[in-house]
Amino acid sequence: MTDIKFAAIGINHSHIYGQVECLKRAGAQFVAFHAVEDDLAAAFSEKFPEARRVADASEILEDASIAVITTAAIPPIAPPFPSPPCARARMCSPTSRA
Repeated sequence: MTDIKFAAIGINHSHIYGQVECLKRAGAQFVAFHAVEDDLAAAFSEKFPEARRVADASEILEDASIAVITTAAIPPIAPPFPSPPCARARMCSPTSRA
């Protein structure tokens, strides 16, 4: 396992499961997720009990220990949070340098 921690915001599409599994296989630690929908969150929590559900997406966005955020939210609520600056995202485009 690496020291890389990741979280998910928006779990509306089922491909979020594959995204999480891929990151876990790569050695990242799944620590938190945010979902508005209780039914989706219940099933997701059952599959990934190691990640805590947070009430507000800002809890994830403001946690400097989380290096990667994945999403499978449905537009028009995607993203349900402000776009992070390049320094926070660490990779906004192939030409950005953080």
